[in-house]
Amino acid sequence: MSDSPPAADHARCGVSIATRSYNGRELLEECLPSLLEAAAFHGHPDNEVCVSDDGSDDGTAEMMRVKFPQVRFFRLEQRSGSPIASNTVIAQCRNEIIIFMDNDVKVEKDFIAPALPHFDDPSVFAVTMRAHRFDKTTFQSGGQVGRFSRGFIRAWENYDVPEQQRAAAGTLYSLYGITAHVAFRKSMFTQMGGFDPLYSPYIWEDTDLGYRAWKRGWKTVFEPRCLVYHKVHGTAQKLPPSSRMLYVSQRNRLIFHWKLIADGNLLFWHFFFLFWRTLFSLITFKKKFLLALVEALQLLPAIRAYRQADKQHWVLRDRDILAKPLETLKRLGEHR
Repeated sequence: MSDSPPAADHARCGVSIATRSYNGRELLEECLPSLLEAAAFHGHPDNEVCVSDDGSDDGTAEMMRVKFPQVRFFRLEQRSGSPIASNTVIAQCRNEIIIFMDNDVKVEKDFIAPALPHFDDPSVFAVTMRAHRFDKTTFQSGGQVGRFSRGFIRAWENYDVPEQQRAAAGTLYSLYGITAHVAFRKSMFTQMGGFDPLYSPYIWEDTDLGYRAWKRGWKTVFEPRCLVYHKVHGTAQKLPPSSRMLYVSQRNRLIFHWKLIADGNLLFWHFFFLFWRTLFSLITFKKKFLLALVEALQLLPAIRAYRQADKQHWVLRDRDILAKPLETLKRLGEHR
């Protein structure tokens, strides 16, 4: 915990709103105006909006030059994947508090202010936000919960907090902050090395980042008053087919577990179920899982090198990390 920054009054600080985009010209045209409006509404003179373009070929660069000259724009000449494109724009941000968004997210103009006081706690790394779909009524995502089941951490469970419960709910813990709508400290992000390129081109990099922060004792919390609107599958439509995404997700889920899980019991059950999953895939010719496994195994030297270098910073056990959001759910249940 000694690496945590000193306490400060963050309610008055400037923020950098950052996003990365790949062939997302139309999405940026639609969504950037709300980010600019929110930055202006917050009113700090150091506020900025930054965009990195991940080698797009749809005219994004020219559109940005003409329509959004006030946005700081950084272009990668070739497609590098979400982790590298994200790290590129975050490195260029000038403020300590980064609000990181997908390019298919609109926001309420007052969404910034509720997140900032959380950073007065020097152990808070990130604040994840409440997302509705573009219809502005359908809940999409909020606090993130992880449960260990059948050898793997299942990290896709969301929870929300009704407005009438928020005052009594206390701190709302989240396993990680969703990259589509999260605020975090740049200093901690940099200490952890940013998003890990092992997860390129996409998927699991935000789960990895939040879990690594928890390992160091740095919290992620959920702030339901920060309201954004996420266009369902807006960014995903620009990515390869869902079959490719499933393969990448399976590979990256293996990377996550081999890189970060230290609990001996969890590892035993992980490899137990992985053995039977592999055997079943061989018998039934499930090629995508087998290819994902082979590619993850090829990355083992890099995974082991990271694990060896980072474990000196680990202060929380896996079971304690997973328990934090579950404690929040329990408290919410008691107040219903």
